Amino acid sequence: IIGYDYIPTTMLSSQLPRQQVDHVISFREDLRDLLVDCGFQEAINYSMNSRERLAKIIPTENAVRLANPLSTEQEYLRTSLLPGLLALLAANQKHEDAGIRFFEIGKVFFARGDDLPDEREILAGILRGHRVAPSWFGEKDVLDFFDAKGVVEAVLERLGIEPAFEPVSQESLHPGRVARIMVGQSAVGLVGEVHPSVAESFDLLPQPVAVF
Repeated sequence: IIGYDYIPTTMLSSQLPRQQVDHVISFREDLRDLLVDCGFQEAINYSMNSRERLAKIIPTENAVRLANPLSTEQEYLRTSLLPGLLALLAANQKHEDAGIRFFEIGKVFFARGDDLPDEREILAGILRGHRVAPSWFGEKDVLDFFDAKGVVEAVLERLGIEPAFEPVSQESLHPGRVARIMVGQSAVGLVGEVHPSVAESFDLLPQPVAVF
């Protein structure tokens, strides 16, 4: 109302504070850049999901139900990023014949009784389709478990981490095509192919779907 021109010009009383580097944000940005270098596109999905969709991938005993959900499709906080990525893949497969690669960095939530949910920030990726764009030259190889494993190795090695892989069974992933990602003695994730029955429940075309 008075006007900006009437605000007096004064110098700061002290020096500008030094920038404090947030190493978590820097690490997250490095991950994004590495995955884009590997040919991925970033996805951002809602944190809410239906219990039915979550149950296709992971048990829902620890899922947190919202007190005031907007709809049954957004009734529970997600316990995995994969249901959202699989639904996104199903929506995009109708429009893209070449290879599709998505990744997402986001939080998952697990119930802790009467306490606030346990929030964990994780990375997940999904890839499916032709390894290279279809053409008259070359064979039409499709992306599979080994491509996802290669992405995990490339990203971790660029971060100075040497991973190891050991066989494991996971109900929603294809038997014999799934491995636990190990860093030293710690298990940090999984890599594998989605079980055909799970892929069918998301209306995906009959092709391997690799995830990490």
